[in-house]
Amino acid sequence: MSILNCKPSVCCCNYFLHSVSFISMEKSELKKRRERLGLTQTRLAGIIGISANTVSRYETGTMIIPKNMELILEALEKRHIEDFKRAIARD
Repeated sequence: MSILNCKPSVCCCNYFLHSVSFISMEKSELKKRRERLGLTQTRLAGIIGISANTVSRYETGTMIIPKNMELILEALEKRHIEDFKRAIARD
C-alpha cells in the first residue's frame, strides 16, 4: 500500500511508519554473511542471545529480520577480520 493512496478509513501511514523500523537485509544476505563468518545458526544465536529457531526463521523469511541485525553482523565481521589479522601477524 502506498502512502500516496491513503484513505482516511485506513491507517496506512501508521503501518508505513512502523514498518520502516523493520526494513532490513534480505534473508539470503543474513545466511550468506553468517556462513562467511563460519557460524552455524546455533552459534550465531548463542553469540547474540536469541534462539537458533529465531535465526532459522529469519533465514527462511518466516520472521522479519530486525534492523539491528545489520549492526550486529558488522561488529562480528570487524572482529573476525581483526582476529584474522592477529593470527597472520603471529605466523
